[in-house]
Amino acid sequence: MMTIHPIKLTDIPPEIVSEGKKQGLIFRDSDNALYFGGFLEGKLVTLSCLVIYKSKSATIKANFTIEEYRKKGYFSELNQHVLAYARDHGVEVINLNCLKDSVAIHVKHGARVWKTTKNIFWLMYDKGF
Repeated sequence: MMTIHPIKLTDIPPEIVSEGKKQGLIFRDSDNALYFGGFLEGKLVTLSCLVIYKSKSATIKANFTIEEYRKKGYFSELNQHVLAYARDHGVEVINLNCLKDSVAIHVKHGARVWKTTKNIFWLMYDKGF
């Protein structure tokens, strides 16, 4: 069973940071960057960063799942946790961008695609997500 809890940027193993950066992820180190990790038997297997702004909006950054744990529902579970946290803290709109292989999971959870380029999809969770 996966456990989910807040983590600090410094809790993310260097190999995950390195692999994430190769995929274009930006790991923010700021007061409003909240990291959440999904753990199996104490091992970080998936993570997400939620950046909440004063305007009741937020951005999801740095979504990452270790390759061998992908397509098993772990990120979906983590994403639902992050969305619930955002709702509970007054967030009304969440923006994010992702690669094509991640679009379906966000649409499944209520996001809509509002812009695309060759490789990047911009999504938005509107009010009521």
